[in-house]
Amino acid sequence: VSTLPLLVVVIMNAISDKNWPKLSIAGLGFISVLSGVFLSSSRGAYVLAIVAIVLTLYLFKTKSKKKSSTKSVLIILCVILFAGLTPMALEKELDSKGMDWSGREKFYKVVPDIAQDLPLGTGPGGYRFISASYLADIKHSRVIPHHSENTYFQMFLEQGMICFVLLCVMAQFYIKRGLDNNRNHKLSTRLKIAASASLLCLLAHSIYDYGFHIPAFALNIAVLMGFLMCKGETYEEDIQTENEFKFRFIPMLLPIVSLIFIAVVFVKFKERIHTDERFNFAQKKSLQGLANNISRQPTSWHNWYFMGYRVLQKNDPKNLLFVEKCFKQAALYNPNYSDLWLQLAQVRKELKNKEGMQAAFTRYFLLLHPNQRKKMRIKAFSFLGVFGKELDNLIHRQFSPKELTPEFIQSI
Repeated sequence: VSTLPLLVVVIMNAISDKNWPKLSIAGLGFISVLSGVFLSSSRGAYVLAIVAIVLTLYLFKTKSKKKSSTKSVLIILCVILFAGLTPMALEKELDSKGMDWSGREKFYKVVPDIAQDLPLGTGPGGYRFISASYLADIKHSRVIPHHSENTYFQMFLEQGMICFVLLCVMAQFYIKRGLDNNRNHKLSTRLKIAASASLLCLLAHSIYDYGFHIPAFALNIAVLMGFLMCKGETYEEDIQTENEFKFRFIPMLLPIVSLIFIAVVFVKFKERIHTDERFNFAQKKSLQGLANNISRQPTSWHNWYFMGYRVLQKNDPKNLLFVEKCFKQAALYNPNYSDLWLQLAQVRKELKNKEGMQAAFTRYFLLLHPNQRKKMRIKAFSFLGVFGKELDNLIHRQFSPKELTPEFIQSI
């Protein structure tokens, strides 16, 4: 959506100059971006796209009319108020129905622990799947946080401390350069209109999404889109050489060279980075490919679980040891997910591994709320063989400090 204002400005300028090649290229880009907005199936994206286009057209048409400045201020103010008041009303409605927002705070509290264990970062996508394993709260132990639940923490934990600091420093240089360009009157009016419209739309989106990360991204996007694109120097034959004039288009080739380089790298390393979702579990080669994919995402418990689950569906007793390994790895990467321990206990029961079965089921049982444990008396008896007072003690028992250590969990 943030690119739409820039494309609208280019299209309007091409129409006024009757530059048809430029109009065709910009029009194709506009259609491509608009198609992406429709494919997102997001009503918020639809609304922001309309606001971006209408606001850009209005600012473009009134850029030379001083009398319309008051109207512009009023319209911009209405957009900001609309974006601000609507989610406030929505939040009030949700709060009146007892919506609990404490889940985010629980994810925020484990950030120092994850950063201490993985100072260089979890890697792309790692935070979503490793954070739940750091939660001791049963209610949220099986939750995978949504992208809007983590704000800056996702960037900090996935990229690592060093990379995060470098990105912040780099962003400050970009912002300073953009402000300098604006102060020194190096910016074209059309680019300022596009960048300002993008900034307003993304500001509205940030208010709806309750995240501090989106205003930061919006500011950087607006700066990169408009406030860094200052006017180039006018070629003067007496001062500048002919070679400088000939090679003035070289910077425009850099994005094309980058895209070609990315395509070459993708083709060359396609087998290493591509994950094929169509696995034939009857073939050893397919299982080996899936295992290789898992090794590149050691924090993703769900990969281990679903591989074991798919193999288990073949109902072949010869595969039970392999299934047990998969379920155990999944449980180790997300030790507070109670269902994983139950699945592991059931597989060990079929393998006649009584000691391992009881250890896995005990952890599953203790991860449940006491009210849930009372409903599991029959299942607890079938797995553990306990009843009466011994079962009542187990229902009200809590984890000991030793049972929460990684070493103990690894030994189960």
